[in-house]
Amino acid sequence: MYNPLQYQFNNSLDKYGYDIKVNTTVDVRVMFKEYEEGSSTTDYKYMLVANGLINQGDIITLFDEQWFVLGKNVSINDVYTKFVIRRCNFDIKFILGDKLYQFPSIIEGDKFFIGGDNILPLSADTLQATLPLTDVTKQLQELNCFIKWGKKWEIQGVDYTKENLAILHCKVTGTSHLDDKENEIADRYEQVGSEKVDKLNGNITPILPFEESTKPLPNIVSVATFDNIQVDYGTLIDDIVLPSTVAATLNDDTVVDLVVTWDTSSYDGEVTAIYTFGGTLELVEGVTNTNNVMASIKVVVGEAPPEPEPEVTRYEITPILQYQDDTPYEIWYNSWQKYSIKKFIDDAEVVGNFTFELSSTKANISEITNNSCKVSVASIVGKYVANLIVTDTDTNVIVIEKEINIKGK
Repeated sequence: MYNPLQYQFNNSLDKYGYDIKVNTTVDVRVMFKEYEEGSSTTDYKYMLVANGLINQGDIITLFDEQWFVLGKNVSINDVYTKFVIRRCNFDIKFILGDKLYQFPSIIEGDKFFIGGDNILPLSADTLQATLPLTDVTKQLQELNCFIKWGKKWEIQGVDYTKENLAILHCKVTGTSHLDDKENEIADRYEQVGSEKVDKLNGNITPILPFEESTKPLPNIVSVATFDNIQVDYGTLIDDIVLPSTVAATLNDDTVVDLVVTWDTSSYDGEVTAIYTFGGTLELVEGVTNTNNVMASIKVVVGEAPPEPEPEVTRYEITPILQYQDDTPYEIWYNSWQKYSIKKFIDDAEVVGNFTFELSSTKANISEITNNSCKVSVASIVGKYVANLIVTDTDTNVIVIEKEINIKGK
């Protein structure tokens, strides 16, 4: 339904509005009016903004200055809301844990006058500081301290009765050598024995309360699964290509790809088995892994190949006769025979190297080569047997012992 006030407000925003930042990040377009007609104050303004975009307690950034959104009037015709905003007059710093936070604030006191960046005290010993209520602000408690104007102020109590505001009631307390007065950081150091230890480890760049929340970060609940990797027996681990990233599902249902480092220490490529590698996830900013979820992948090493059949080595001895009608391996006096040796591996002839000797002195051995020799018989009387002993020099094993009959007169 057409709403003329809505149309008029939107048209005015387009013509006269300003783009501002809410809590340092959110862009909103608003309009401003002077706080009071004829008023000379520059610390207060009225701000008109569409309903629901800004709340009391928000900090807006306007012309590089920070302003506090305070009380609001009732929504006007469900179109826009009129707020009072006040310029933040001071920033104050607190250490929470090991981090330094800076809070834009409005500081007021009933016994001093604040002008610009200076305070003119009239026996001032108490003040009130109004801060935005955030998850970080809620960590402030009694006895937390900050430094301003060279004085150290201690929280005596915190008032949360105003919507989205935290009002600190503070009192002056004594400074010590553990304070950093120059940078206005109370209790920056702690005394450990004779040493003064910096709680901030030198990092004094403060965090705004809107830049960090105590809300838990997204947490990993599961990771993707991988198909098994099949490899041949004897495959080296360096030759296996493992995934470098894994898809991780977070508890907000988002999915991120994370680098994974695999533990392959259990792998032995010469043992047939199924190896399970665990993968450690490399976290990125904004993601946690409180459940220590890990990736997993299986590598299956195939069966070992069958052992090769053992080589079959055999030898042949061939007599070379002096006369065609001689009987092999039978030598008469004043005669000879030669013997040649062949070596075969799996029925394939190979070069062999042999030594030769006789078991009897009734015959002589001569003309020895690597695979042959000549056996001669001189003039003798009687019958004898001489064993020709052939040794394979490659293995130093006797491979042939052949009986030779020797016959004399």
